[in-house]
Amino acid sequence: MKSCALCGGDVENTPRLKDSKGRYMHRACYERAMAAKSSGAGIASGSGAAAASGADAGILPIQPSDRERARACPSCNAMMEGLARLCIACGYNLDTGRRAETMVNASGAAVDVTDDSRRQSWAGAMRKDVFNAIVIFVVTMIGALVVLEGTEGTDGVITYLVIVPLEIGLTIAAIFICALMWLSPGRPWLLTSLRLAAVVSTVSLAQILIGLALPSFFFIALASLVLQAALLAWALEIEFGEAILVAIITIIIKIILAITLASLVLSRF
Repeated sequence: MKSCALCGGDVENTPRLKDSKGRYMHRACYERAMAAKSSGAGIASGSGAAAASGADAGILPIQPSDRERARACPSCNAMMEGLARLCIACGYNLDTGRRAETMVNASGAAVDVTDDSRRQSWAGAMRKDVFNAIVIFVVTMIGALVVLEGTEGTDGVITYLVIVPLEIGLTIAAIFICALMWLSPGRPWLLTSLRLAAVVSTVSLAQILIGLALPSFFFIALASLVLQAALLAWALEIEFGEAILVAIITIIIKIILAITLASLVLSRF
């Protein structure tokens, strides 16, 4: 508790002063001390005698308390800080004498989202990517069918048309499993699926052509792995090193899924 150096009373919630020595005193006590000093009389404090001639030595007004700084808003009577110029309760501005507008002005006519140039640019890029994936898939499929028709005949074509769609489905499923574990394709799944279909058709065409030129299982497998990794890097928008890991994992998952699917089919018969 802060006590008056002259009368010993509490000065916490009353107008008070503070001298250079850090002592507090009531403003009224100080004024009486000054009046006594001017008349040559001394006064006694509650804690002991004090000479009036020294009562005002170094006395300085202290900073007002928070309660003294606070004041009521002229508009809504909410308490405001002494230095505040705007009431946070009603928005009354002490400088202008009016309430500040707090409502949001109307923005005018609604703007069509198709006018957004960034949205149009993204949509255009998306259409281009989808078109490129479809073109790659169709061209490589036609090329593989033409080569198989000339080398293996109708049986080769039919086998190819059965195997490739199945491999596309297994590849998409394998990449989806990789996505559940850690992989995050850079584009929507529709575009990713179309790109994966293009990857499968391109790799299958390359396997057919490499097999005709150099019928070596090891060389075909190695070339297919490198080509598949490069195409997966494009399809999934990942680094080539990560694409090699994804290609290996995808091959393993496809083998497991194929064996599982074959087991389910055979169990039906």
